[in-house]
Amino acid sequence: MEKILFDKGWKFKIEDLEPHCPESGWGGAKAGAYDFGATAKKCDEDDWRSVDLPYDYVREGRFVLDTADTEGMGNIPEMQSIRSRLHAGGCLEPKVAWFRKYFIVNKEDLDKNYVIKFDGVYRNCDVYVNQKYVGSYRSGYTYFYFEISDFLVEGENLICVRVDPREREGWWYEGGGIYRHVWIYKYEELMILPYENKVEVFLDEEKKKADITVSAQVVNRSYKNKDITVSFLIIDEKNTKIAESHVDLNVADWEMELAKSVISLKEGSFELWSVDNPVLYTLKTTIKEKDNNRSYRCEDVVFGIRKVEFTADDGFYLNGKRLEVKGLCVHQDHSGVGIGMPDSVVEYRFREMKKMGMNAIRSAHHQPSDVLLDLCDRLGILVFSENRRMSSAAEDIDQLRKVIKQGRNHPSVFLWGIGNEEINVQHLDETIKVTERLKREIRRLDSTRNFTSAIVCWDGKDRFEYATKYFGVAQHLDVMGFNYCDTAWDDYHAHFPDQPVIITEIDAANSSARGIYSTDESKGHFFTLDPNNISKCTDIQRVKKRFEIGEKFWGETAKRQYLAGAFLWTGIDYRGEPTPMPWPAVSSTFGILDYCGFRKDSFYYYQSWWGKKPTIHLFPHWNNPVNPREMLTVYAYCNMDEIELFVNGKSYGKKAVKSNWYVQWENVVYEPGVLEAVGTRGEKEYCEKVVTTKKIDKLMVRKYEENILTSDNISIWNIDVVDEDGRTVPNACPLIRIATGKGTTLIGAGNGNPSCHESELACERHAFNGKLQVIASSDGEPLVEAEIISFD
Repeated sequence: MEKILFDKGWKFKIEDLEPHCPESGWGGAKAGAYDFGATAKKCDEDDWRSVDLPYDYVREGRFVLDTADTEGMGNIPEMQSIRSRLHAGGCLEPKVAWFRKYFIVNKEDLDKNYVIKFDGVYRNCDVYVNQKYVGSYRSGYTYFYFEISDFLVEGENLICVRVDPREREGWWYEGGGIYRHVWIYKYEELMILPYENKVEVFLDEEKKKADITVSAQVVNRSYKNKDITVSFLIIDEKNTKIAESHVDLNVADWEMELAKSVISLKEGSFELWSVDNPVLYTLKTTIKEKDNNRSYRCEDVVFGIRKVEFTADDGFYLNGKRLEVKGLCVHQDHSGVGIGMPDSVVEYRFREMKKMGMNAIRSAHHQPSDVLLDLCDRLGILVFSENRRMSSAAEDIDQLRKVIKQGRNHPSVFLWGIGNEEINVQHLDETIKVTERLKREIRRLDSTRNFTSAIVCWDGKDRFEYATKYFGVAQHLDVMGFNYCDTAWDDYHAHFPDQPVIITEIDAANSSARGIYSTDESKGHFFTLDPNNISKCTDIQRVKKRFEIGEKFWGETAKRQYLAGAFLWTGIDYRGEPTPMPWPAVSSTFGILDYCGFRKDSFYYYQSWWGKKPTIHLFPHWNNPVNPREMLTVYAYCNMDEIELFVNGKSYGKKAVKSNWYVQWENVVYEPGVLEAVGTRGEKEYCEKVVTTKKIDKLMVRKYEENILTSDNISIWNIDVVDEDGRTVPNACPLIRIATGKGTTLIGAGNGNPSCHESELACERHAFNGKLQVIASSDGEPLVEAEIISFD
């Protein structure tokens, strides 16, 4: 078996060319008749662009607000303040596009079995090979593959993909394009198709041994029966053999058989995977024909040995030790690239989020990518892997099966999700049947993990203080999942004391734009702690509930021992859902990191209480040229015992620090100079200073160097606007020109401003509050340079 990355050298065009669907022209009536439009080999590609995958082309569009698509907004959770579904989705209108790619098949490879696998296409795509229709796929969130051997010829071959993202699956920015990796598999006559292998780990803590059940679905694509031996070999990260097993099978022609074995590992022969020590093993599978001794290597499976357990009264346990789940919900788009995130950008995001003490993520609200799961395995991050829609319709069952098959070998995956805020059905008696059906599908494919559903106490019309309306469905879940509704947690636990509970979503990120300390609705900028928000904002109710929302909700979570933990909404900003700000805001500010992954103030709140590092973080910044001598409130996120504030040496008093809370000093007189906090923790003293910066001097351009697990040709460059002392000027928003060196290409740029409407592809972008980010690709040594061209 050979697995080939198929990302490079695609041609691309945004236009709804023929064939508009597989029924177009003679193609709908005669096989091989798609010799017209975008599927024709003779298609003129002069005005087509060259792109590499992953690629999201919707991000190239122009931001617009006007749309007639407003119907049903009141039926979408938390969408009341957003004027249209387009606004909820980030104000970029999706259009139809085509992708084309030529590739060579050598004569000696024509007898191979070819499979093309798409990790993700958003969405509703049709696939053609050599002017022949191969298949269609509707969902934008799950993988799919087609066997294409019968369509290939010796020499040049053409694959064409039509992508139509005009319909939505969610209510956030969903992008459009072939936005995850594409692979070509070249198999022999005997093969194991993608995800048709399984590793189940059963850890016996008392006997200190592990039983590893390994299985593989072997497919015979020849025209005769095959007597074979399937060999399973487990190796460690040093390539040392740990154990092996062999299974004999007879596979009939054009049929499949399951090879299954149990490998027992004794004490001392293995290490456990954990969030602090993510040890991995590899299962290598070989198929050998008995009559001729020909052997075929199959795709490796990376796995870990660990035990996950939810308890009803003491939360979550990993390998027999209680672990508080400190989770973040994350969408899959990033500034500059949209949903077409390169592997290195995914790693960058998770590394930055983990620095605040995060140990788990929730893939909201759909199947995660293979890249995400692989990285979480290696970084030591738990994954709550979620299905898109809670339904037992055939298509939705297929989606769930793919979620389970994709994630079941990953040690990072610890919980399955079958639904999210299913307000129309989560209270219905018939949904009990659906829940049980989905449970059976999960158990059939994976017997080692629990499942939940993210239940919200709202039916689309009324909100409820308690979960009584949802008792019927909820008690059929392995783990009860609550979205918000903290008044219902204890009551539910009292009614069902034997069922574990986890907070699947909690609005605890504070929702401020980075570096903004005064709300301005006309700019789409929101500061949660602005005391004048009610008079400044249109949506008064939404604004009122955001005050201290993060600290309150996490504090409530942390003090309940029976809760397994919580997932905060969200770890990082995402395009769409610009709540509570109206247009011109086009991105959310729910994130603890902004859309570029730059830290907001709330990052340090969680670093204080999730991590072990002594932390003091002061805000706002100390640049206030408009109103000198203004009376300000100064805040500190810290995990000190006691802390004292100084302005240019003058004390504003000591404050005791309450666990899972923050400290504030009111009526602090602004004077340019030094804002300083001195805190004590035990017998040690710690200090944090915020200095009034001098005028803008230059740009500091730094390549992000922490990515060590990914190996693509993508580089991330973070640019700071600094003064002559090298300090970032926190309110600087100059226009910056971006230049790339020879062989380096700009992919996209962003600044974290939730109301920025500038093109991500432009070489001129404004910084936002002292920062700008550039993402580039390079065939050699990458180089990005930047210069300030105006201070407007």
